[in-house]
Amino acid sequence: MLVPPHTPDTLAQSWQAVHERLASAGASDSLSDLSSFSTYHYCAYQVLDQPQDMLLAQHLYRQLWAALSQLPPPELLHHLDALCAAAWLAPRLGAEPADTTDPALWARLDAALYQPAEQLRSHPEAARRHIFFSLLRYFSLRQPAAESLLYALLAPGLPPLLATTAALPQSLPLGLGGGLAAELLVLLRLHRQGVEVPELAQYVRAGLLLLLGVKQRVDFQEGHCSVFPYQLHSQSGEASYSAELSWHRGDLGQALLFYESLNLLPDPELANIAELVGLNTLLRTSQATTDLSSAAWYRGTAGVAHLYRQLHRISGRPVYHTGYHYWLRQTQQWLPAALAADTAMPLADLAKVGLVLLEAQSEVGLSWDAIVL
Repeated sequence: MLVPPHTPDTLAQSWQAVHERLASAGASDSLSDLSSFSTYHYCAYQVLDQPQDMLLAQHLYRQLWAALSQLPPPELLHHLDALCAAAWLAPRLGAEPADTTDPALWARLDAALYQPAEQLRSHPEAARRHIFFSLLRYFSLRQPAAESLLYALLAPGLPPLLATTAALPQSLPLGLGGGLAAELLVLLRLHRQGVEVPELAQYVRAGLLLLLGVKQRVDFQEGHCSVFPYQLHSQSGEASYSAELSWHRGDLGQALLFYESLNLLPDPELANIAELVGLNTLLRTSQATTDLSSAAWYRGTAGVAHLYRQLHRISGRPVYHTGYHYWLRQTQQWLPAALAADTAMPLADLAKVGLVLLEAQSEVGLSWDAIVL
């Protein structure tokens, strides 16, 4: 892979352009914006050690908490990413703001979310199972305060890996965007935290076998770029494949899943599959083999760069570090379009691009992706 050169100076310049756009943005009452901005400014404080970033993170967090606390319980389920951001930020912002670290207030929020989580576990609706696993992510971020609720939720067992064919949604996503990979990674995180998940090994093994049962042979000339499909269709059982290589869907998420599963299932064959899938993605750099045309986090180059950073962290393979820097450079090249007035991306998405560029200038990982991964 030929990696376009970039230097700390060019990374800093790209990040500065994003930072200035975010700083110039007006006040927003969007929960997505508030959670993204408060996370961004806290991480900026971690890297730059500028007090104003911490003060702004706290100010935005107070607004986020006030907005979340006013929502009726059913509405909370529409803002799970914001809730996860609040849970991640709470222990990191220290004693201030005091009104948002009150254990009694958090306990009421936990209880409000436990009820729908328990209902989804007991009577899983296939089309809404991603909500259950997002709630598990929230409770994992609330450790140890919500430990009793988390164990109570897990004790009866997990919902079936796959419902009956008649109960399946029209399509079953398999990637990180609310799909099977996201589900299994949440469970593997709980395992790393020391949480006992009933029959976890069997559940994860069944999920991996499902994926292996639908993998295809890669042939770029035939347009078969991905090893794994991005979804299964309920009625036909057919798999849908795409050239897209992004955080949302594609083989990078599946490679991360196979690497992470080795902590639970130390099987040499799984290690071989993780390597095969992950290394194959490094051959895909063109738009035709990645379907990438923006700097975005969710379905653009910033999310891809971040996933390569994670693959390097967990595997130690230098080649993933090379991939990381390649896609950082691509993110920089697409950034002007993301900032242009007529094609500007939403500010919440831009904040995540800023986080990727910020983390590239840090010697340590910022762990903010626990909110979404």
